[in-house]
Amino acid sequence: MKLNLKNKALQSFLYLMSGNGITQLIPLFVTPLLARLYSPENYGLVAYYYSLLIIITACAPITGAYGIFSSRSMLEVRQTIWANLFFAGGFSILVLIVFFTYDIISGFSLRDSKLGLWYYSLPFAVFVNLATQIFLYWLNRKGEFKKMTFLRVLTSAGTAAFQISFAYTISRNYG
Repeated sequence: MKLNLKNKALQSFLYLMSGNGITQLIPLFVTPLLARLYSPENYGLVAYYYSLLIIITACAPITGAYGIFSSRSMLEVRQTIWANLFFAGGFSILVLIVFFTYDIISGFSLRDSKLGLWYYSLPFAVFVNLATQIFLYWLNRKGEFKKMTFLRVLTSAGTAAFQISFAYTISRNYG
């Protein structure tokens, strides 16, 4: 049986499946390297960092991203995207202010902790996560599954690169 790759639905399905496979393979190949770089304590720090990132991202007021699907015109979609990016930026700045205020009130305890200044990268990571979600909704609405796949693979590779750089800056004893 011959595959008809001119079928748009089949092409989209294959793009999404191949992208999901690649996004699963990237962490699979990076994990042995991370196991060599991280001590058990540093694995805990990474888990703590990512749990903070997920919790803060979940608290973000970006429910307007669903408006991308319900908007009738592309002008409304663009306005919704810009509004969501604006709110994501504002929320990230608010998170930065909260961290900075807590750090000052607590006598700079965040900087003296094991994560140190990595706490201040959380607002940027929150913004990147929210912007990625918004663009994935937009690409899904437009039916550009090839670009969606590329964005997901790029996100997975960026996460792996972040984890490796995190290992080099957190621990001073490698393996």
